[in-house]
Amino acid sequence: MLISLSRKFIVVASPTAACSALEAALRPHAEIALSDPRRGAHLGLAEIQAGFPWVFRQVPLEAFRLVTVLAHPADMLAELHAARHAPGGAAEEHGDLPDEVTAFYAALRARQDWRLRPQADRLRAAGKARPEPELLAASDLPAGFARLCARLGLPEATLPPIIPTGGGERLPAVLRAALRGDFAADLRLLK
Repeated sequence: MLISLSRKFIVVASPTAACSALEAALRPHAEIALSDPRRGAHLGLAEIQAGFPWVFRQVPLEAFRLVTVLAHPADMLAELHAARHAPGGAAEEHGDLPDEVTAFYAALRARQDWRLRPQADRLRAAGKARPEPELLAASDLPAGFARLCARLGLPEATLPPIIPTGGGERLPAVLRAALRGDFAADLRLLK
């Protein structure tokens, strides 16, 4: 999670490699940065408003540009599944989770794991104010990032290397159908 008072942007982070790369590239331009998932790195906009009310007394919410990377839900699940045994991954944080991807998804859903929170939910503001959103698709991040830098008046910057998330197309058809239902709002945002 990043907040820039000078450049007037807020990055609402998702648990993907693409969003981590975006945060790394924009971090030098932010006055507030939370990078530890246990300490608020993945707060939603309403939670940011509640946790940093003084920010919005200085700069009204609608003056900020809201930035996030939207991953296709199937790709996000595939990335989380692939990272389950990595340091800091799902297994380390929650104990052993099933290796089979459908059971893995069911276990995360049963635990209401924050990583599977729909991305659209993270973008909801408390109250009526709405910042101007910049929704960058993970699949088009380099081009989207260049456009974002131009709109924010930032010098041209390079994104850190991103390991393509992908993999969602290899999920079982029944699981992809469940993801379409569970993440319908995210899929509408990606269109």
